[in-house]
Amino acid sequence: LDEDRNALLSFWDTRQVLPCPDTTGDGQADCSGSGLVLYGTLPFADLGVPPNDGTARPVYYADLTRFTK
Repeated sequence: LDEDRNALLSFWDTRQVLPCPDTTGDGQADCSGSGLVLYGTLPFADLGVPPNDGTARPVYYADLTRFTK
């Protein structure tokens, strides 16, 4: 999870936003633009990190839309 955290911080540092969660399972951020909280899995492909947490389970991820794009 440290690798995931570092990837999110790097994403923030370069873009000043956090990625939307992945809601389709393809590893890419999916931004719907509706609602206050987005929930899904970590957009691993966009962040360049492994798709699982080391136990073959996806990393679940939620963020407030005001910080995502």
